[in-house]
Amino acid sequence: MQGWIDSVLTSGTITGWAQDLANPQLPVLLEILLGGRVLGTILACDHRPDLAAAGIGQGRAGFTFTSGNLSPRARGAVQVRRAADRAKLPAAPHCLAGLEIRRRKRA
Repeated sequence: MQGWIDSVLTSGTITGWAQDLANPQLPVLLEILLGGRVLGTILACDHRPDLAAAGIGQGRAGFTFTSGNLSPRARGAVQVRRAADRAKLPAAPHCLAGLEIRRRKRA
C-alpha cells in the first residue's frame, strides 16, 4: 500500500489517499482510529486531480473522513489503517509538522 494522511484538523476532518499496489485500480477500505478505537471506515476512492496527474489510481484514491471535533492533543492520536490487514497509513511530513507530534526516544 502507498499513500499518506494529508491532514487531521480540529474540526475532525481527516484527509489523505491510499492505493493498494497489488490492485491499483480498486478502492482501499480504511479504518480511522482515535487512541486505538475505530471511529469508522471509509473507501479511498475520491477523485483528486493531483493523484490523477501523478498517475495514481486514475486519481481515484483520495478520502475525506469527518468524525466531529478533535482537541489538538487528540489530533496526534489519529491513525488510519487498511481494514484488510491493519497496515498503517503514514502521516505526510507536512501533516506531522502540523500535528507537532513529539516522539519519545527509547532507552
